[in-house]
Amino acid sequence: PFEWAALFKALTFCITDRFHCSVFCIKYNIPFVAIEPYEPRTLLNSKVYDLLKEFGLTECYQNTYAPEFDLPGFLSVCVQIEDNWQTDFHDRVAQKAIEGEERNKAFIKLIQELI
Repeated sequence: PFEWAALFKALTFCITDRFHCSVFCIKYNIPFVAIEPYEPRTLLNSKVYDLLKEFGLTECYQNTYAPEFDLPGFLSVCVQIEDNWQTDFHDRVAQKAIEGEERNKAFIKLIQELI
């Protein structure tokens, strides 16, 4: 698993159908598109969509089971995200990561105080 995780540092773009791949792309600020491995009943059933929504990256989500999904449109989205990552997404991801880290530190401090 360490080799798998380390591989992400070498990527310039990723298309994934896995939650953890999405997490590592966010962690290393790598442009990516996440697709659903299984048809979700609703977006509320998609942990990938929930993660991307939290980071303001819903543009990076593609539901390949949706009736309006088409391959040329999907490829166009991939190109747009890759081309615009530095200007449209990079700072947003970095800021959310900092906020999450601060929230985690505050939670750990609270738990330590309770012990």
